[in-house]
Amino acid sequence: MPGSKRTEVPAAMSKRNPRAAARSNDSLYDVPHSTLLTSIVHGGAALNIVPDTCTVDFECRGIGITESREVTDAIVAWAKAEIEPAMKQHHPDCGISFEEILDYPALDTPADDAIVTLAKQLAGRNDHAKVAYGTEAGLAGSGSAPEAVREALWGAPNAFDVARQPFAATLQELSAVRAARPELRYGRQYFRPVSGDGTSFGHSPFGGGVIAYSRILAASEVVVVANTSTAQAFTGHVLVDADLTPAGTMLAVAYSNQTGANAPGAAVDRPAGSVTVQEDGGVSSGPIRTVDVFLRPMEVQILVKP
Repeated sequence: MPGSKRTEVPAAMSKRNPRAAARSNDSLYDVPHSTLLTSIVHGGAALNIVPDTCTVDFECRGIGITESREVTDAIVAWAKAEIEPAMKQHHPDCGISFEEILDYPALDTPADDAIVTLAKQLAGRNDHAKVAYGTEAGLAGSGSAPEAVREALWGAPNAFDVARQPFAATLQELSAVRAARPELRYGRQYFRPVSGDGTSFGHSPFGGGVIAYSRILAASEVVVVANTSTAQAFTGHVLVDADLTPAGTMLAVAYSNQTGANAPGAAVDRPAGSVTVQEDGGVSSGPIRTVDVFLRPMEVQILVKP
């Protein structure tokens, strides 16, 4: 593109969207203004073949919540109104198409927000700044399932209003369990082998994925089991501490992310030679103690002694 043409983009943006052309500034960032970058230009397959397409990847990183969108919308409008008609004058099949690769909404936490005040208190300082890096804190995910919320909760107004944000209720439930069980706050963590047949034990050997671990504090054990399969239920066995969870112990479901959770079976002994356990890079043959668990797809259970 000739150098004399380079000023046409901001000029056109100014005409079509004055707000997009206005340069916002925020001194709390290291780079105090929005940036526009064309990083990849690709076209053609060989030096002696006229290419039929040219692809240009560009991005805008805006200072404000909506500035990135305003800038890219202005560029699209300018290209469609100014460049594409001129191309079609040469050939009707010519044109420009745009594909959005990623929309990464900004997080804008007010300086007087409670979380900012808490962070200052913990850091022992009274000043604050903004960090220019990617985070999921502005992303709402997709769908209505709690798994889709990601970190978006923290940047939302009234983040812990259960009526507005049902996921806040889940956090309150988990916080209550954590407050009641010091093992979850301070306990040592041990990943636990699991089995589908009661004979072969290992760490998540299933296609859908099952994760189990214990948090142990002093003489008390809490077991967390998660079935990460979106389609398959899991009925199987989880290894527990033989000294802390005696045979016959009936663990209770202190938390499940689904209603009507199935209670685990009683702890049972599996004698030496009856099992194969892959753990910590080695293989053993027992004896071990296990509990039976029953989890639906995408269910998480926290199991405790009553």
